[in-house]
Amino acid sequence: MRRWMVVSAVIAVVLVIGSGAGYVGYKLNQPDRQWVPLLLNPELPEEKREQAAEELKDQLLTPERLKAVVRDVDLVKALRAASEDAAVRELERRIFVTVGEAESPGGVVPALHIGVSGKRSERDMLGKTATRLVEDVKEIIEVAAQPPPPDEF
Repeated sequence: MRRWMVVSAVIAVVLVIGSGAGYVGYKLNQPDRQWVPLLLNPELPEEKREQAAEELKDQLLTPERLKAVVRDVDLVKALRAASEDAAVRELERRIFVTVGEAESPGGVVPALHIGVSGKRSERDMLGKTATRLVEDVKEIIEVAAQPPPPDEF
């Protein structure tokens, strides 16, 4: 009788450990998105917000910028890509720029969410990539805010 009790206890422990490991694996493979909000003027019309999101995404998806992000964050290794070009294609597929809302000291305001999608197990890499993308966004905004050079005669 004791022998069966010991065997059933061992089986119960193995089942509990196995189901716990399966649950952790399941949770790590769930979709995840990491983004950084870029606050917008609350008086900006909805069409302009959508247009700004599209233009910003187009400027972020240039091959030069994507290659720089892949190198800076070392995405070839993080994504287990075969080459830098494969990592660039994967990053291009994962980047998103959406219109949403964000908390600010003045309350909830419209914002552009600039980020990357992936799995929960890639959370650190997604955060680093989103932060690196915001550096490019700052550069894009600074270039757009500069006045044009004066015409020379």
